[in-house]
Amino acid sequence: MSYAPWLILLLIFTRIVTLFSVVPFFNRRGIPVFVRIAFSFLLAHLLYLTVGGQGYLQEGSIFFPHLFKEVLVGLGLGYLVLLYFVLFQTAGQLIDYKSGLMLSGVFEPQFGSQVTFLGNFYYLLALTFYLGINGHHYLLYSLAESFRLIPFAAPLRTNLALNFTEVFVKMFRIAFQISAPVIITLFVADLALGFIARTVPQFHVFMEGLPLKVVLSLTIVALVLPLMGEVFADIFTVLQEELEMLLWGWLNHG
Repeated sequence: MSYAPWLILLLIFTRIVTLFSVVPFFNRRGIPVFVRIAFSFLLAHLLYLTVGGQGYLQEGSIFFPHLFKEVLVGLGLGYLVLLYFVLFQTAGQLIDYKSGLMLSGVFEPQFGSQVTFLGNFYYLLALTFYLGINGHHYLLYSLAESFRLIPFAAPLRTNLALNFTEVFVKMFRIAFQISAPVIITLFVADLALGFIARTVPQFHVFMEGLPLKVVLSLTIVALVLPLMGEVFADIFTVLQEELEMLLWGWLNHG
């Protein structure tokens, strides 16, 4: 038997809606669920008219394993994109932790957790930059390509978890590199305050050092910020390459 067109459309919709439930610019709580579902269905219908459903499923195959695989594929692609945005938030949180700005953390309803000042700033800045360079266009292109490179009948890969572990380690390394100028400056400031505390015991290092570290961190961020555009562009270029490697790797090793 052959699958009905609405079942093929359901598989396409499942991959898209799970992807949009993870990627940063659609997973914010301020976006109504109805809007996400309606946009996902509209995009699924357009992709169905483009990719069709011929030759993607073998006749007589069980439908629900394919549906489960589409959920995993959508979550995998969305989680990869999310990691590249979370690294900016992690970089800001490293600076906040070192400078004492962790005390300014507040509960963010959009994330459902506590966020810090520079962590949220770097995250929103990266998101704005990504949309400004039309990175979402490439994301939609990669989503359309995924139906060609990862068809419905493609088997699941067993080494995907290892690949995402490697990406996670790379993300933490990049986050530390972004925050390194501020962290190194604050480390030197801590050494200087330590020497002052040893030579002048009457000097209240904590009371005087905390506002000094905050001013130093914000100053270094302001000085480095004009140079961050090239860094953002390089990181999002790596994101595009990682998406391509994930799609082609599934095709070659499935």
